[in-house]
Amino acid sequence: MHKEEGGNMIRRSAMFLIGLILSGSVLLSSCAASQQHNSSETAEPSSSAPSTSGDPAQTGAVTLPVTPAPQETTKGTSAPTAGTAPWDATHPTPTEAPPPPTTEAPTQPAETTAAVTSPPPTETAAPTTEAPTTAAPTTQATTSAGGQYDTASYSWYNIRNNTHTLPGIPGNAGPWLSAYNGIWHGDTSRKVFYLTFDCGYDTGYANQIMDVLAGQGIKATFFVTKIYITNNPDIVRRMVNDGYVVANHTVTHGNLAEMSDDSIRQELEGVEEAFTNATGAEISRMIRPPSGFYSERSLYVCSQLGYKTVFWSIAYKDYDVNNQPTYDEAMSIVRDNYHDGAVMLLHVASQTDANALNDMINYLKDQGYTFETL
Repeated sequence: MHKEEGGNMIRRSAMFLIGLILSGSVLLSSCAASQQHNSSETAEPSSSAPSTSGDPAQTGAVTLPVTPAPQETTKGTSAPTAGTAPWDATHPTPTEAPPPPTTEAPTQPAETTAAVTSPPPTETAAPTTEAPTTAAPTTQATTSAGGQYDTASYSWYNIRNNTHTLPGIPGNAGPWLSAYNGIWHGDTSRKVFYLTFDCGYDTGYANQIMDVLAGQGIKATFFVTKIYITNNPDIVRRMVNDGYVVANHTVTHGNLAEMSDDSIRQELEGVEEAFTNATGAEISRMIRPPSGFYSERSLYVCSQLGYKTVFWSIAYKDYDVNNQPTYDEAMSIVRDNYHDGAVMLLHVASQTDANALNDMINYLKDQGYTFETL
């Protein structure tokens, strides 16, 4: 009986050991499976592709190659990447004017387009120090001297007053005239008046005007074009012989602001040559811009060529030979606008100027003015 009980105990111990062994195998198998599952989960984030890339569903294999993000993801806020079309291939550079608006519907949402086409902040054109702060970058150009200047065309004008003081002028003109040897009035500390005449063509009044000036014993400044010199050499020679100042009014009477640096030079040198050929003298180095057109660059170029640009502080519409102002209109311009250091613009082609000039001078003399040349 004791043998039988001992055998049972041995069998029970064996069964217990077999149970332990089987339980250990199951536990080891479960741990291995869990470890394999954890390895599969940590492999997915190693891919550089974002979860919104639209890739097909994963197979679970950890050896799957990384798929790069598709091109659609560039519709975000990032700047264009290398390999895409260059910035200025379809869009203006920051210094160019934007294209006119189109009526066609955009092919993609507006916010997406703005994100793609807007340049990075660091690519915005920096303002130059050479040009005035009011100058638009779209009008800057480099001159042959290498500087950047405003090339926009501006028109000279005066804002009249009734106080017999200097009139108003364009806002940008004052600093530019100071910087580039330009004037629009003379000595404002004295009762002095400056008569100037533009000479584009002759209508028979130039000699009458000079007769009046000679009779009054005063001198004036005449700005002549090349065609005026070649068509009226005797008149121009009289200007020189009678002691008047003769200055430059360009070859073609064109807008200097719209010309290249070299074209401006030719406009001035052409008159210089014609004047010397006709008179044997050298022309005064002053330029009256035709029609009062100017730009910062044209003022600069003229100054670099040795010229003083001369505008005016009193003028009126005397240049239209087919619609001349009346005598009373001419006299009222003088009476209402005279001031110390005034530069008055007149025209040799004006019949009204020729007929009213003597009385203009007498009136100004009665106000205590003397007359000088520039």
